[in-house]
Parts: sequence; structure tokens; C-alpha cells
Amino acid sequence: MINKYNITFEINYYTELLGVIGVLSDNQDAICDAGVIRFNEWYYQEILNFFSRFKNHKVIRLLETLSDEYNFNYDAPVELVLRLANNLAINKDELCRARKYIEDNLFNEFINQ
Repeated sequence: MINKYNITFEINYYTELLGVIGVLSDNQDAICDAGVIRFNEWYYQEILNFFSRFKNHKVIRLLETLSDEYNFNYDAPVELVLRLANNLAINKDELCRARKYIEDNLFNEFINQ
């Protein structure tokens, strides 16, 4: 955290981890659309080099399933990790509104990973 001129900058651990999971995922369309590869090729390669041993981790496969089969994309994963980071209540039905219903056990498994 940097605090200079009364402005605080912070890298959120949870959103950074979500970005790493997204890079390791086979669902690369979302990553390309977000500009990660286009605008920061060096960082993208650093993530692959450092975290590639986790490419087949269960949490990555779970996020792919939630994304591909339940449209759990865009703001939903970010909102989820920010709620986890700040110990806020998680209401799955509210978080997944306008998306396919996600079974409780699959949703909870992703959170617990």
C-alpha cells in the first residue's frame, strides 16, 4: 500500500489472484477481450512462467465451468472476490442474477478453493 499526498493505492490480493486464474484458464477469450495480452504482454508471460504449474488446479477448472456453463463472467467473479476480501455477505442468488442457476455445491466448492 502506498500513501502519498493523501491518496492510497493498493493492489487487491483477491482481484490479482482472479486475474492469474483467468490467465491460466483455457477460456482465453475473456482475457483477450479485457486487454491483458494486448496491453501487458510482459506481465502475461510472467504469470505464465511463474504459475504454469497450477494450470490444472481444481479452482481453474471450476471457474471455467462456472464461466462456460453458467455465464458466471464479467462482474460476477470480481464482485465475489471483493466480497470475500472484505468479509461481506455473499448472496449467491443476487450475485448470479441474470445468469443460469448454479448449484449450491458447485458454487460453494469454488469459494472454498
